[in-house]
Amino acid sequence: MSTYADLDVLIGEFKSAAIDAHMSDCGYRTSGADYVFATSPNLPPIGSGFDPTQSTTTMVARPGPDGEGGGDSVTIQSGVKVPGPSFRLDFDRIRSTIDGLLGPWHGLPDPSAIEVVERACVNLVSRLAGTASYSQGHVSGVGLISSNLNQVHADSIALTGRTGEAFRADFLERIGAVSGGMWSLSVLAATMVHTQASLWSQVRGDVVELVRQGTVAMNAVCGNSTKPLEVSLDILGLIVRIAKEFVPGLGGAALGVAGIGIDLLQDAVDQKSDPVPLGGDSYSDVMGSVTAAFNTLAGQILDQERVVDATLYKNIEWVTQEGQSLRHPAPGSTPQTTNLWDLKVPAIASTKGVKITSFDLLEGIWRVCLPRVATELEDLAMASASCSTYEVLRRDPSIGVGVNGPSCSFSSLMWMLYEMEKDLAWDVTNGGKELELVVAAFREHDRATAKKLRDQAELLEGSSPYDPWSSPSDEPRHGLPR
Repeated sequence: MSTYADLDVLIGEFKSAAIDAHMSDCGYRTSGADYVFATSPNLPPIGSGFDPTQSTTTMVARPGPDGEGGGDSVTIQSGVKVPGPSFRLDFDRIRSTIDGLLGPWHGLPDPSAIEVVERACVNLVSRLAGTASYSQGHVSGVGLISSNLNQVHADSIALTGRTGEAFRADFLERIGAVSGGMWSLSVLAATMVHTQASLWSQVRGDVVELVRQGTVAMNAVCGNSTKPLEVSLDILGLIVRIAKEFVPGLGGAALGVAGIGIDLLQDAVDQKSDPVPLGGDSYSDVMGSVTAAFNTLAGQILDQERVVDATLYKNIEWVTQEGQSLRHPAPGSTPQTTNLWDLKVPAIASTKGVKITSFDLLEGIWRVCLPRVATELEDLAMASASCSTYEVLRRDPSIGVGVNGPSCSFSSLMWMLYEMEKDLAWDVTNGGKELELVVAAFREHDRATAKKLRDQAELLEGSSPYDPWSSPSDEPRHGLPR
């Protein structure tokens, strides 16, 4: 069975069949490597040396199986041959028409290359898995982040007092919630890339089928067959269908994401399209129907990539609006310290209001657990930055939403995720330092330690150098490799 790798061969066969159909329209029949026209009314001109009362036969060389060559002819009467009319220009015109139609369909995105990016996104999902399932701050799961946060949850009972409880509630117990928000964005990223891999796999198959059936239709012209052909294009509605199949496969991700508010098209309405007709009783009729079919295919690709683009944009817009409510609240409103996308480490300038029941338990938090979480978040940020579809979605700009498809919106999503991971890593690192200094202040009671704690509190009164909410969501974000 032919595949997209055979496209050049199939196009060659289509060109050959199209020229056959054109010559059939002109009254020629196919005979081996030639087209033959034999009729007595086709008299040679006076003075040609032919007997005007005898019939003549004109033989035109057919193109090869690749659609190239052909067009030279000879006229024969009683065994005498003279050069006949040339059809080279006619053949070249047909080949040029087909090249103009099918040229943009060469070099379509390779699903296997898109799947490399998809696997990178699924890796993000796996490493953040479990962080989105939490109850009263407790995180469940087996990933590095969730396992360390489970330990933090257990050991942080050693930190009490009004200030200590606030540190636990507003920081230690909220790391999992914000990580869960990032997990939902990684699910969105993986889903959108997966749908693109499926889209282009289907498109490549449809292109092959259209060219193959176009050849069949052209051959039917030569055989005087008027039986209509139909090709089913399964692009319309594909993105929604694939997203609905893929998301539940991420281990119940649909329910978790729905709780967070990310839209993964689970409630979108599927679309269906009618088969596309092909055929006709002449070269021009068939060529017109093939052109119309490719235009339909192009329109369906544009429609589906707009679904991906709009889904990415809508989610980025929503997350930005929700996330900025802590750092950039709307005029007249108070910072939302419990949103799922951002947190702020409480600044502890002294040990007042803090009680510690076990120094060893807290040391395990600031010395082991939080550094591990911060390192993992840094690694995840780098992994997010490397997830780009600019190259793998490259195609002719006339197909879909542009030369790189919806890569700009995808880049915006991954840049947001990168900044969120870097920002949370900064919070975790500096929150851990603050906890270390609080423990040291309890143990040492010296001015130098007290000053370090005040300095750390002053640092935390500000904000991290990473602000996922600082760039307008309706402008392309920068910084990711293309």
